[in-house]
Amino acid sequence: MGHKNSSTVAELVLVEFSSHPRSKTPLFFLFSPAYLANCFGNTAVITLVVLHSPLQTPMYFFLCHLAFLNIFFSAIVVPKMLYNFLATRKVISYHFCLAQTYITLFLEVTECFLLAVMALDRCVAICFPLRYIPAGGHDVAGGAGTVLLPFLLIILSYLRILVAVMRIDSVEGRKKAFSTCTSHLTVVTIYYGTGLIRYMRPKSLYSAEGDKLITLFYAVINPTLNPFIYSLNGSEAGYGKSYRKIQK
Repeated sequence: MGHKNSSTVAELVLVEFSSHPRSKTPLFFLFSPAYLANCFGNTAVITLVVLHSPLQTPMYFFLCHLAFLNIFFSAIVVPKMLYNFLATRKVISYHFCLAQTYITLFLEVTECFLLAVMALDRCVAICFPLRYIPAGGHDVAGGAGTVLLPFLLIILSYLRILVAVMRIDSVEGRKKAFSTCTSHLTVVTIYYGTGLIRYMRPKSLYSAEGDKLITLFYAVINPTLNPFIYSLNGSEAGYGKSYRKIQK
């Protein structure tokens, strides 16, 4: 009777982020403030929208959820990464690794749909302004998020926005219409642009270190940038102005 292999994998050894061991401590002190800025910045977004009534609009309802996703996504990945920068034995349990993988994939897909719904919201606000408030409620968000393909919806929404804006006679009106989409379009470009670089680059340009940098950008840099991108554009429902006002 043959013997069955009953061995199980209890933990996995993590590969070094950098081939230069001396860079681990500087990396820790570099990304720790970025992670804290991510947590505080996105928490500030949620707090501002909840407490400041002019920001309680459909666009900022979605932005609150995006901020929550950014905090949650980073919390799944970054603390363990920071710990491993300083740890002598860099391992992760098999079950935790499996859970981390499934949760991050779920959050990435959720963010794709959320960005798509936000694009649809901008499309309705610019192309059908009289219908914007009734159509921007929670029911539309749920329906759009489960039916439409996110990236295709974003492209179609912005094509529709472009057509509508080009029909505006005044230059000032066009600038105002485009300014309401600047922040969201920037976030979408960074999010999908990074993904396109990762999955559509030629094999000749592939490197393990490059994949680590892209993953790091997704987990730390991108969520950190989002609240600051929205706060810099003060024309979008007064978010930037409200942020500066509450800071005072």
